[in-house]
Amino acid sequence: MKPSVLFENYKVYLIKKGRVLTKGSLLNVRTMINNSERSGMNTLTQSFIDRWCAKRETESISSCQKRRGSIRYFLQFSNSMGYTNLQLPPSIKSKIEQKTIKPMTQLPLSSTIISDYLDIYIRYLQVECHKVCGTTHKNLIRFNNFLAKSCPEKKRLSNHMVQAWCNRRETESNSSRNTRVLPIRNFLKFAVSRGFLNVTIPDVLPENQISREPHIFSDEELKLFFQGTVELSFDKREYDKPCVMQRMIVPVYFRLLYSTGMRTNEARELRCEDVDLINGVISIVNTKGLDQHKIALHPSMLELLRRYNKAIDKIMPNRKVFFPTEKDTFKTINWQAVVFKNIWRKISSQDARSYDFRSNYAVRNISSWSYEGPAWFDKLIYLSRSMGHKKIESTCYYYHLSPLFPKTLEEKSGTQMHAMLPDFDKFYEDEKLY
Repeated sequence: MKPSVLFENYKVYLIKKGRVLTKGSLLNVRTMINNSERSGMNTLTQSFIDRWCAKRETESISSCQKRRGSIRYFLQFSNSMGYTNLQLPPSIKSKIEQKTIKPMTQLPLSSTIISDYLDIYIRYLQVECHKVCGTTHKNLIRFNNFLAKSCPEKKRLSNHMVQAWCNRRETESNSSRNTRVLPIRNFLKFAVSRGFLNVTIPDVLPENQISREPHIFSDEELKLFFQGTVELSFDKREYDKPCVMQRMIVPVYFRLLYSTGMRTNEARELRCEDVDLINGVISIVNTKGLDQHKIALHPSMLELLRRYNKAIDKIMPNRKVFFPTEKDTFKTINWQAVVFKNIWRKISSQDARSYDFRSNYAVRNISSWSYEGPAWFDKLIYLSRSMGHKKIESTCYYYHLSPLFPKTLEEKSGTQMHAMLPDFDKFYEDEKLY
């Protein structure tokens, strides 16, 4: 069979399999077919396949493997259909052993004036919190490395050394500085309280860069957004395993944020054992708010999660992460931000982010309540618990955002309610954005 006809049959086969054809997905096969026809070949031969799949001088092993993989998949199709009877190109076995670079959190601490105390603190966090946040761990190590480099001969930690690390850098925002310094503050509090060190705890800079209020989505925006989660395309080959998983995860992930008001990190870091698909309850263990709380799922959301779980189990059986990467690890913050941005920019130019679904959840609940009788306050308590707030004042913040905030509430509660409503800056002390 003529190579060009064979290629067209291959595309039809992929479409029937439900795979979306992209330029990248067929590039290697198309290039090979074009070269065969430019050579005047009426049919593919074994010698041509062998020459084409041979490793090129300037080509990396990884690149050659990817190119061979595309050709192998194509030949598997043509052989199975009886169009060809060609040997598949073999995989390349690299003789060069890849050096495994350990993460900085797995390396021993450099010897400094605080390294022994820092080791005790990290072990304390591992026992007390069951794990150490990656960002926290890395910033503690960076602080220790800074001391090892800048003052290796010092025998005592001074306020000057601490301040040298904690000073805001020229290109750094107050928020970024606080994120970098907060682990150091907590470590120093721990060490000072136990008499290990005697230094002044560095201050937290005001979060004056926070000038936005959460975006409250309209019904039309929500409709278009969730439609976009289904229609989202990806740069990689659409039939690759990661892309298939993306198409399954994205619509469910963002609907879960919308329907439960979960923090984005809580949803990203859900384990399968945290999601009770029988009783419709999610246990939030990995959170910054309450140590642990539970969220009851709406029946429609529960059904969607059941369907999603059944489907993704076929691709990744026995997985541990509910919204996994291909390696069964948690999705990153950047992943969620990029996906949201790609969908939202097609809908609106307004400033919005995925964390705003949490605000939307609270506002819609508050706006739907009746404020006759004391029942509304019970609902407020329940909402605060389900959202994992440490303080009810954090939940009351959302009254500021509710367009249907009733004047009767102010009349009935008087100054007491006003005292409960925090200002914007205080709200962010408890409700940290992820």
